[in-house]
Amino acid sequence: MTSKFIGMREDKGTSVCNCGGSLVYQDEWDRLFDYYDEHNTPSHDLVYNRIHNEDNQPKYICDKCSLEVFVIPDYALRK
Repeated sequence: MTSKFIGMREDKGTSVCNCGGSLVYQDEWDRLFDYYDEHNTPSHDLVYNRIHNEDNQPKYICDKCSLEVFVIPDYALRK
């Protein structure tokens, strides 16, 4: 499976994939965001990092080519 990493500022919601398929929002990502946010994770950046690093959960998956799109803090892209 192919993966793509985008920053939080680049995340514009579901859109069209380069293959022509649609990027589908993953409900599990939303559940994890709510779980971490409710448990006093101090910032959204840390929530995004935990979902990526600990849960390995993409925010979107293409319905045609199965591309997984992970959304991470912008500073993490610069590393």
